[in-house]
Amino acid sequence: GQITVKNDDYGELTVSGGEIVQPSEGRTAIANNHKAKIKGGTIEARGKNGQAVYSRHFDTKGANKGELTISGGSFKSTSTVIDAQAGSKLTVTDGTFETTGTDSYIFTVASPEKASIKSGTYKGVTADKVSNEADAFEEGYGPIPGLDGSLTVGVTEAGTVATVIDRDSKVVRYASLDSALKNAPNGSTVKLHKNVILQKGVSTSEYGVTFDLNGFNIDGETVKTADGVVYMRTTYGSKPVEGVDSTMRIINSKETEGEIKGTLPVKFNSGNSSFELPGEIGENVKLVTLDKDADAVKLGSAAYLVYSDTTKDYIKNGGFKSTDLNGKSYIYGSYSSATKKAADGIVTLLHNYTGTDNITSGSDSGTLDLGGNTYTHTGKGKDSKIIDVNYPNVELTIRNGNILTTNEFCDGAHLIGAPNAS
Repeated sequence: GQITVKNDDYGELTVSGGEIVQPSEGRTAIANNHKAKIKGGTIEARGKNGQAVYSRHFDTKGANKGELTISGGSFKSTSTVIDAQAGSKLTVTDGTFETTGTDSYIFTVASPEKASIKSGTYKGVTADKVSNEADAFEEGYGPIPGLDGSLTVGVTEAGTVATVIDRDSKVVRYASLDSALKNAPNGSTVKLHKNVILQKGVSTSEYGVTFDLNGFNIDGETVKTADGVVYMRTTYGSKPVEGVDSTMRIINSKETEGEIKGTLPVKFNSGNSSFELPGEIGENVKLVTLDKDADAVKLGSAAYLVYSDTTKDYIKNGGFKSTDLNGKSYIYGSYSSATKKAADGIVTLLHNYTGTDNITSGSDSGTLDLGGNTYTHTGKGKDSKIIDVNYPNVELTIRNGNILTTNEFCDGAHLIGAPNAS
């Protein structure tokens, strides 16, 4: 027949394997008028000027949407391989495509604004013949020559926003910073290659990721999420790898630029409080808040920040400092977390604090030195308390400062094992 397989009004076609062949001249192996998903198989037009697949859109009350999604399979023809006609939508995330035609394109796309080509292997053409429209490629993507003479579609050098370098020095390009950070494996480095303006925050998922600003800047002025512009975090299921440093770092390997700007530039957080998350911010990094009195860094569950004269001022509201047996100092978001590293049992409040958090002892005895600062508790409700000794047989001493509440119903302290608390 003129068409080997036709997907017509309201049809939803899925091809996962097998062989679909059209032998006649000028004919098509698969004609799609509505929705087609091709995941595998061999689709071939062997006749002169044949097409492996065409996809058409008609305005017929939703019966012929012309949506073609290719995520695998082998496609071959003697002319154009895939013809996406006017109004149709084309998405390509994998597959092998080949034409034996002279001066033929792999893709002819009539509505490039509805196309997204971001992967695949291409044979029988030069880079300029993969698509008749450059805008049909996903932003940042395009043809890349292979060693065997074939082409692949991936992130181009010009389209690279960030690269990920893993522990084996393998480099992968990404067209967005969010994709690079999310896919960065344990112990890898994400290197920024362009200034970026973010509409939403970006985040990591594994331990031990170093984010190198590489002399470029991040503008996150429109990012309003509580997780900040750059969220150095781990997911609940991720774990530290034995023998690999689990510290999450933000550095700037260049001496200039290296700025992160936003309402909250950076947050560190462990997805599983059973595993501590060390955080570190390099000296050449600039964190700029839209409000000069706001925190530049937030520390979430089980996260801490290496202390320095610079990092201590990234947290303007509170911040708890403790020093370990080796004399190294760290900043935590809460007193109970800081006591775990305090070799002398002393935790120091770095700045005045105003907020709803109470002072919770945790399971370790210790001393909270307010450092001459004022701790103002703003929690509401008749059951609220400023101090909570929530484990028995724990000693908690608070000295050198003021503790206030804005709630007349707030208790001063709740004590478990009161005879052992002070």
